[in-house]
Amino acid sequence: MKKNILRKIKKILNNNIYFLLILFVIISLSLFFIYKTKKYIKNDYYDIQISASNDLKNTFNAIKQLKTEKNIPLSQYDYDKTGMIGEDYNNITTTLGSIEAKRSTCDYNMAALFVKIIKEDGIKENDTIGVLMSGSFPALNFAMLSASKYMNLNLIIQSSIGSSTYGANNDNFSFPQMLNYIQKKGLTPYNSSLVSIGGDKDIGTNMNKEKTDIMCNELKNENINIFIEEDAQKNLKKRIEMYNDIDYFIAIGGNIYTNDLLKYYNNKN
Repeated sequence: MKKNILRKIKKILNNNIYFLLILFVIISLSLFFIYKTKKYIKNDYYDIQISASNDLKNTFNAIKQLKTEKNIPLSQYDYDKTGMIGEDYNNITTTLGSIEAKRSTCDYNMAALFVKIIKEDGIKENDTIGVLMSGSFPALNFAMLSASKYMNLNLIIQSSIGSSTYGANNDNFSFPQMLNYIQKKGLTPYNSSLVSIGGDKDIGTNMNKEKTDIMCNELKNENINIFIEEDAQKNLKKRIEMYNDIDYFIAIGGNIYTNDLLKYYNNKN
């Protein structure tokens, strides 16, 4: 009786092994066939994506070079040496940020991703986009600019000095300064239409006042005026007036008025 049971078990096991071997061969041949016959199909905006990615690479290199000239060391967390990672908490830092989140944005292909997102959202050539940028994600800011450049978009940019940790928070090199440099260098047609301090109340009450005053003066020396309005309603009104005739609104980073502007634009449309 025991021998019969053992024979049956052995037979079942043998049959399963043969079945698994046959299944393995079929799957392997299928995968080999797929690999050999696969085709890469370019989308209609592939060339724009490539151009935007290359443009973003040039921007990263220009910022990195200027940091070297300013004796600003690259962050030890900037593993790919992009120049887009800032410092830990310092005088112009507004909030805590994730180094992993910041580092994940430092990829040239982010510009290609922005092209895809913009295309899929139905944004067209010569459309006017209101863009709100803090200094927290400089790599994403520049990715948006590179995509917009090759899609021939009109941008109205409101930017700010403040940044969360590991963003554009190097001393004397805030995001508005980065953008101004890139524009003067001819790498982008865009610059800030409005620059504020950022941070709490958009006037940096949670930042070092002495340091923000110095940075504001440096920006003024670069012919960039700083918008300072303590009254929240007046501040928001000014921003809305600037975005009155835009076709779309895009926010990158965490400016204190982001949600208010999103709500206004959504209700308007």
